Amino acid sequence: MYIQIKNHFICIAFLGIVAQFATIFTHAGILDISSKKVINTQKKTNKANGKERFQQKKQEKTAENFHPITTEIDNGGFRAKSADGNFILDLGGRVQIDFTSLSGVQNLDTTRGDLRRLRLNVTGTLYKVWDYRFEADFGGNDFTNDFGINNPVLTYGFFKFTGFQPVNLIFGYQKVPVSMESMVGSNWTTFQDRSLANSLINNEAIGRRRLGLVLEASGEQGTHWTAQTGFYGAGFSNIGQSTENWGTSGRVTFAPIAEPGQVIHIGSSTYYRNFTKSPSLDFSVSPESHLSPNFIGTNLLLGAQNTLLLQGELSTVWGAFHAQSEYFYTQIERKRSLSQLNFNGWYAQAGYFLTGESRNYIPRKGIYGQTNLNHPMDQDGWGAWEIAARYSAINLNSRGVHGGEENNFTFGINWWTTHNTLLRANYVHAIANSYNLSGRSNKKFNADIFMMRAQLNF
Repeated sequence: MYIQIKNHFICIAFLGIVAQFATIFTHAGILDISSKKVINTQKKTNKANGKERFQQKKQEKTAENFHPITTEIDNGGFRAKSADGNFILDLGGRVQIDFTSLSGVQNLDTTRGDLRRLRLNVTGTLYKVWDYRFEADFGGNDFTNDFGINNPVLTYGFFKFTGFQPVNLIFGYQKVPVSMESMVGSNWTTFQDRSLANSLINNEAIGRRRLGLVLEASGEQGTHWTAQTGFYGAGFSNIGQSTENWGTSGRVTFAPIAEPGQVIHIGSSTYYRNFTKSPSLDFSVSPESHLSPNFIGTNLLLGAQNTLLLQGELSTVWGAFHAQSEYFYTQIERKRSLSQLNFNGWYAQAGYFLTGESRNYIPRKGIYGQTNLNHPMDQDGWGAWEIAARYSAINLNSRGVHGGEENNFTFGINWWTTHNTLLRANYVHAIANSYNLSGRSNKKFNADIFMMRAQLNF
C-alpha cells in the first residue's frame, strides 16, 4: 500500500507541474487559441465596416488580456514568470557523488562510492500569495546498483500561504523546524555529513521530515528574529500512522547582528513526539559518514511512550571566519514502569574562507544559504577555498541501556569552483566505545575515514 501511495503522490506532483506550466502559458496568452484565431481572421478579412469594427474591438480586448511571460536560465536553474508576477515557476536540483574510504577497524575496512543525492525540484508561486515546493530524490544507491539511481523518494511536498505577512502558513511534507544544522540544506553544509548529535533527530520513528502544519513568522525591527511552530503526523514512509503517532515542535532564533560578513545568532528548539502506537524506536549513530558502518547504537527501546528533544544553538560570522555549536538533549518516557532514558550530544565547529568570502546568513529564516563567491572560475578566478574543523560527541548510555559513546574529530576543505559546483574532502577520526547487554565495554573503535564529494546544484 505504501508503494501505491508513494507512486500516486509522485504522479500527482508531476501532473501539478504540467498544470502549472499550462497555467502560466495560458495566463500569458500563449495557449489562447481563440485569440490567435481572431487575429488571423482579422488579417484575412476585408468585409463590411460593421464587422470590421466588431473584430477590432475583439482584438483590442484580446490585447488587454495578453500578459507575456519571461523565462531565464541562471545559477538558480530555469525560471518562468508572468509579467504581472502572479505566477512563477522554478526548476532546479542537485547531484552529489560521494566516495568514502574507511581504515583502522578490523573486518570493517572498506572503500565505497555512491550517488548520494539526485534531487529534482519544482518551486514557485500562485497568485502571489501561494508558494509551493515539490522535490523527489532519485539517489541513495552505490554505483553497483543501477548506477546509483533509486526509486524516487519524496523529500518535500508543501504549499505555503504568504497572504498574512509577516506570518506564513505551511501545509504538507516538510522538514521539522529543529536545529540549524538540520534546517540548512545539504548543498550549504560546511561538512559532507552532519554531526554525531544529528542522529537524535534523523531517526525513522522521530523524523527529520513529517507531514504537518507549520506556522512561521519573522521580523527585522532592531533585532532579526524568527519563530516557527508546527503539528505533525507521520512520515511519508509510514503515512498510515498519521492519526496514531503525532508530534509538535517549535524553534526561535535571534540575531542581534545580521549584516553581510557580521553575524551573531542565538537559537533554541524543542520537538515532542507522542506514540499512541508503540514505535520501533532505536538510535543508530552514523560516524559522520553515511557509507561507513555504524559503530554504536541502542537496541530496540521497548515501551516508548513519547520523546522530548531540547536543543540550543550559537553561531557567528566575522568576515571570512565562521563558527557554530549546538547541544541536544533527548528524553524518552516509557510505559509499564520502565525507566526514563536520557541521551545527549553536541558539536562545535569553525571555518575560514582563505579567499575572503563570508558565510551567507539568511535572517528571515535563521539559517545559512549559498555562499557568494568573489572570484568564481567561470569568471577567470580561483573559486572559493574554505578550511574547517569540528569536534562532536554523543552518549547513548542511560539507566540500563548501553548504546555506547562516540567522539569525532573532523577536518575539511571545500573548493567552490563556481556558484554551482563544489569539490570537497573530509577526514574523520572516530573514537567509539560500544557495550554489551551487561554494560561492560565490548568494542573500542579508532577509525580513520576519508571522504570526497563532487557536487552540482542548479
